[in-house]
Amino acid sequence: MTPLIRYPENDILPEDHNEARRIKKQAARYCISQEKLYWRSFSGPYLRCFTPREAARILVELH
Repeated sequence: MTPLIRYPENDILPEDHNEARRIKKQAARYCISQEKLYWRSFSGPYLRCFTPREAARILVELH
């Protein structure tokens, strides 16, 4: 589980102060809905974030 998922779900941050601040800043641009991570875009709908494994599977299906 990545820090971007751990922080909004469980309020868990890294011990390093600078890293924790960076995660908080990044997490403001993301949301979690139905256990899936989405990026909040300015101009439109939320954009789904995929793991590298999911992305590879999707690329194989599309090509």
